[in-house]
Amino acid sequence: MDAEAPPLTIAGLILTVPLDASAQSETLSKLHALPHLTLGKLQDRWLSVATETADPYALHDELLAIPGVSHVEVAFVEVP
Repeated sequence: MDAEAPPLTIAGLILTVPLDASAQSETLSKLHALPHLTLGKLQDRWLSVATETADPYALHDELLAIPGVSHVEVAFVEVP
């Protein structure tokens, strides 16, 4: 019997990114390259993100490892 895939958690996040235009552009480029993220509108230094993940803790660590992402806030989460 095949192992069942872990359920996906749906999350709405707010990322804090740099205010400096050059650093912000670099950070946004790295975030745009991640296919499992849907990026929302940038407001000053806050970026809304929607995603599905089987491992929310790994996603949190992945986002904080991106240069320029200084904080990850959870705005919404739906746990199956």
